[in-house]
Amino acid sequence: NEEEASRLDVLFEKGVQNKVPGLALVDRQQILEIEPYCTGGVKAIHSPNTGIVDWRRVACSYGDDFKAGGGTILTGHEVSSIKDVGREIRVDCKNKSRITAKNVITCAGLYSDRVAEKAGGKSSPTIVPFRGEYLELRADKRYLVKGNVYPVPNPKFPFLGVH
Repeated sequence: NEEEASRLDVLFEKGVQNKVPGLALVDRQQILEIEPYCTGGVKAIHSPNTGIVDWRRVACSYGDDFKAGGGTILTGHEVSSIKDVGREIRVDCKNKSRITAKNVITCAGLYSDRVAEKAGGKSSPTIVPFRGEYLELRADKRYLVKGNVYPVPNPKFPFLGVH
């Protein structure tokens, strides 16, 4: 509809401003050329360089680099508080342990907003968790989709944007 087309135009402009390579606004005929079985679309953004990332693998690679540089990674330490106490950072944990370090990097996933607040950060924005799912087509049906296909983001759920 017109409202979705307008939101799509805004999203496309953001992509252009962010210099997304190969980005193109396509019409119904071009959609069918790219995705022959995607028959309901009238307008779309084609991003040929889009892919799915294994974020666990990315995080592990960052962790390997961090450890190679002399850093230490601790997991399973639920944070009670984080305080700057002069020349060091003090992290108190729910299990009554205390960690002190010159620098601290937190990586708390869906709890990042809460951990940031415990370190003195603002309470906004707040993370609102939503579960997304990817489905894998059976081998005999994989010809139906060549790339990633998403609906136009719904403004009622702005935190569920294109990802």
